[in-house]
Amino acid sequence: MMQQGSYPVVYNHGVAQDTMHMGLLVGKNLGEEITPGRFVNLKAPGRPDLILRRPISVNNYDGETGILELVYQVKGQGTQALAGCREGELVDALGPLGHGFTPKGERNIWLVGGGIGVAPLRYLPLYYKTVRFSGIFGYRTKDCIYQQDDLSASLAFADFYTDDGSNGNQGFVTQGLIKRLESQPAPDAIYACGPVPMLRALKELILPTNIPCMVSMEERMGCGTGVCVACTCLIQKDGLETRKRVCTDGPVFDIEEVALHG
Repeated sequence: MMQQGSYPVVYNHGVAQDTMHMGLLVGKNLGEEITPGRFVNLKAPGRPDLILRRPISVNNYDGETGILELVYQVKGQGTQALAGCREGELVDALGPLGHGFTPKGERNIWLVGGGIGVAPLRYLPLYYKTVRFSGIFGYRTKDCIYQQDDLSASLAFADFYTDDGSNGNQGFVTQGLIKRLESQPAPDAIYACGPVPMLRALKELILPTNIPCMVSMEERMGCGTGVCVACTCLIQKDGLETRKRVCTDGPVFDIEEVALHG
């Protein structure tokens, strides 16, 4: 099992606007632990003043080479430090953490992702090879799109939308989802990850259809192991409200139960 350790960087390069793709050599044959939807918590290299680790979702894992792939957005001091890592440098990583996406008999699943939330969805068709996956993905502009060829090659269909129409389809992923639902049979389930406004719109659209939908929540974290209780989200179930830790109870939750505010 991977757990905590220092792992060499195999590559770390830009793949889109403010978006990096990192490969860490973490060891072979860890596929039972490194599953879709889980994440690793990384220390910011060379920045001991940044105490909190940065949670990064698993983008892919190759059990034969032992390379763990991560795609992350550069938006703060911690991810800026990660972006400066070069081949051969060591990165302190804790993981894999959390509970990810786990199909429960579904054979036809649609993926809905927005922005950096597309990254954890890429691993699903590569891991669960007996499930038919398709995808609808949204970005601000064409310069923000990453791994388009990889996604298209592994999915039954892959629709890409941008807010400004610079990559063909203009609009939001929910608009693309409506088009697909109107033109073909509904999927057995939907798996989603993206900004809260996207997930909130998705919830409003999906609940009346009764299509099961699981979402991966993106929250700022402290320890990543459930001790600090800094990354809780509100869960509403059977008329009761509780708070669950995104790092250990999630990050994947049933969209029907999770409250999407903000």
